[in-house]
Amino acid sequence: MKKKIILAIIIILIIFIAKGWGEKPKVSDPVFNYKNTKIDKEVKIKINSKTEGADIYYTTDPNEELNVLCKQFKEGDSIPLEYDQEMTIRAFAIKKGFEDSNKVTKKYISKRRVKKPKIRIINLGGKPTLSFERDYSSDVYYTLDGEKPTKNNAKKYKERVKLKETAIIKAFAVRNDYWDSEIVTKKVEMKLDNPKFKIKENGKNNIVELISENKNDEIYYTLDGKKPTKNNAKKYKDGIKIDKTTTIKAVSMKDEYINSDIVEKNIKLKLVPPTININTYGDYRRIKLISNNKEDKIYYTLDGTVPDKESKEYKNTINLKESTIFKARAIKDNYLDSEIVSKEINILKTNHSSKNKSIPKLAINLSNQNSIEGKKIINVENSNKVILAAEENQANYSKNINLYKTTKKGKVIWNKRVFIKNKNLIPNTLIFDKDKYIILASSKNEVFLITINKKGEVLNKSKVLTNHLGVDLIATKDNNYYIGSIYNNSNNPHLSLSKINSNSKKVIWQKKINYKSKERIDNLYDIALDQDNNILMVGDTNKNIDTDIYLVKLNNSGQIIYEKTIKGNKIDSAYYIKVNEKNDYFIAGESNSIFSENEKDQLGSNIIILKLDSKGNIKTKKIIGNNKNNYLSSFKITGQKTQNIILATNEKNDDDVKSELYWLDNNLNIIQNKEIDNDKKEYIKDIILVKDGLNILSVYWKNKYNTKVFNIIQRGA
Repeated sequence: MKKKIILAIIIILIIFIAKGWGEKPKVSDPVFNYKNTKIDKEVKIKINSKTEGADIYYTTDPNEELNVLCKQFKEGDSIPLEYDQEMTIRAFAIKKGFEDSNKVTKKYISKRRVKKPKIRIINLGGKPTLSFERDYSSDVYYTLDGEKPTKNNAKKYKERVKLKETAIIKAFAVRNDYWDSEIVTKKVEMKLDNPKFKIKENGKNNIVELISENKNDEIYYTLDGKKPTKNNAKKYKDGIKIDKTTTIKAVSMKDEYINSDIVEKNIKLKLVPPTININTYGDYRRIKLISNNKEDKIYYTLDGTVPDKESKEYKNTINLKESTIFKARAIKDNYLDSEIVSKEINILKTNHSSKNKSIPKLAINLSNQNSIEGKKIINVENSNKVILAAEENQANYSKNINLYKTTKKGKVIWNKRVFIKNKNLIPNTLIFDKDKYIILASSKNEVFLITINKKGEVLNKSKVLTNHLGVDLIATKDNNYYIGSIYNNSNNPHLSLSKINSNSKKVIWQKKINYKSKERIDNLYDIALDQDNNILMVGDTNKNIDTDIYLVKLNNSGQIIYEKTIKGNKIDSAYYIKVNEKNDYFIAGESNSIFSENEKDQLGSNIIILKLDSKGNIKTKKIIGNNKNNYLSSFKITGQKTQNIILATNEKNDDDVKSELYWLDNNLNIIQNKEIDNDKKEYIKDIILVKDGLNILSVYWKNKYNTKVFNIIQRGA
């Protein structure tokens, strides 16, 4: 039995081996060098087989039968696939002594891929806002929750999206006949804006309000200097009463948002001003100061300057024998200084005559007049000869400057015309520099310096600035020029100071000052040099909603030493700044602010004059006017040792014009004033100082254009 089983096994093995010896091996199937069927570029398709020596045959014609009569794919061959092309390749491989490979099929589609969109986050209205930068004609689909976007689950981008909470942005772009772009991702964490402090005085206490810049957030605060958290801080509800010096720290919190920065404020209580009691005893005044705080000290001055800890400390009653401007304030450590209380004390003694006896009265002589046409006049004194530059009133494409040289009585010595081809020239200012005249002129957004000799002949015309409007020009002590201007580029407007080489007329340096914005508009009106060769610029700014006087001081390298904003409660503007020999600064302009507690309303403008020290501190303030429409037209300091101040004003009331000259001393006390007979309704335009009198330029409004009338005012009996 065993022999039969063994014999059967041997027979089966012989049959199996014989059958294997007669079967052919099979050629490996062809493979393609691009496995992905979606192609986003132009490529060359290659085919090969792992069976060495195999021949590959292929076709791209769907109607052709695949066999050895088709094209043979040889080494080094390739099948080009171009953009916007669909191609189906069928192939098989053969080899002698081998069974043919399977027939394989590969379908390719070649299209361009849309460029990935760029995620842009900008701040609009204080909130992060989402937008996309994309290819033309493409659409963007996006999600904000981190989910992979598709056309089915994503939103189609149509307009800017304001983000309300922290977002994980995922987006892709699509376009007809293009492959979809790759997905781009960006995480935007929403951080709350910082809370703001608003402090209100309430008697001897302060009320601190915390103002949120966010919606539906909560503000937490501490008063002990510790970092505020939800666990250790108080939740803000309404005003916080502060009755001692305190450091308050606050933070805004909201779910799904990042906490704001911790902000802090050291709150100091402001002292109540002292009370001034004045009693009269003959030609004397006795001043008593009463404190309205505990353990404070009162400091005072008698010259109108601002009192501080370096001033005299009040201890006993003060006896005064002379007129003065008395100022006092309360000061205490860890408290804010009180407001300054001030009293102008006038003491007239019967045995004293006027201190300004040497100054004769003003007398007006209108007999010598000369009409000069033009919309604007600028002047400079040269001995007793006067140079005038006026803009032509002709409505031509190219406007000239009319240049006049006159005597002090207005007699024209010569008249010249200055022009630059195809330019509408407007003269901004004119100065006398050694033996020549320099005109600063503007034409649209270009600024020119024009040099003229004493005969009125043009020596040089140079364009020095572009995209600027010229305002004022002064000569430096190192024989160069400073130009104050307004940079007039709408994308980035600002005030500007430029130092110009007087020979080459090239810019040595230029300083941007006080950028404009939606909250702030700055105007420049005048520039001057002080006794230390620093540059002073004045104008106005509406940084604090109401228009305020603006002063900036720079050194001769263009570095800002300080900026000052002199605040009123309405509209205040500075048109002139002058410096005397003692390096006191005098600012003159117009004001609509209320300066007296008795004033309930301000019906018009007044003239305001400020005397400041070189640090910008106000020493004396003078208001001239009667709360009507008073306008300042000129402001000069005389060359005498007394350094007196002369100014001209115009008051416009309906059709009436009232023009006055004022003569003030160095402390802004009015020495005398004179009203000008103005039956022609003329406006004083400017004052020219000459050796033996004052020359007045006035403007007479006539029809469409202004006629300039040159008037003479002499000092004397």
